[in-house]
Amino acid sequence: MFTNIKIIITLIVVFLSGCAAQGERFSGFIEPSNGNAVVYLFRQSAFAGSVYCPNLNVNGDSFGCLKMNGYYRIEMPAGKNEICFCKSIFEVGDNLKLDMVLSAGEVRYFEWVPHISNFVIIGGNVIPSGGKMESVIEHKAEPSLKILNSLKLSG
Repeated sequence: MFTNIKIIITLIVVFLSGCAAQGERFSGFIEPSNGNAVVYLFRQSAFAGSVYCPNLNVNGDSFGCLKMNGYYRIEMPAGKNEICFCKSIFEVGDNLKLDMVLSAGEVRYFEWVPHISNFVIIGGNVIPSGGKMESVIEHKAEPSLKILNSLKLSG
C-alpha cells in the first residue's frame, strides 16, 4: 500500500515537472531594438492549472505556449498589436485577448493567472469547465523583474 502511494506521488511529480518551463533562466532586461516595443509575458508556479499550457498567438501568428514558471520576451513593432491566449478546437472557455497600442521603446509586463474555480477533476483528469478560465494582470517593471528572475524561458 505504502509503495503504491510513493509510485503515485512520483508519477504526479514527474508529470507536473514536464509542464514547467525548461529553457534558459531569465538573465536580465533587454532593450527593444530599432523602434520596436517589448512585452514580457510570464506565469508563476501554481498548482491550479499547472498542467495547462495556454497557446499564444501574436498578431495572428502562433507563438508557442506559456508553461508554468515560464516567460516569453516578445519584441513587437510600435503601433497596434494583439496577443491572444487562444483556445484550440478541443478546449473549453473563451479566448483571452490583449489589444494594445505600443510606443517605440515601450516595455510592458503581463502575468497570466489561471482560475482554479473553473477547473474540475473527472477521474484522474483536470479539465477546464468553461467561462473565464484565466486572467492577465499588468505589472510595473520592478515587481515584474523580481518575478522574472525566478523564471525560465517557456520555449
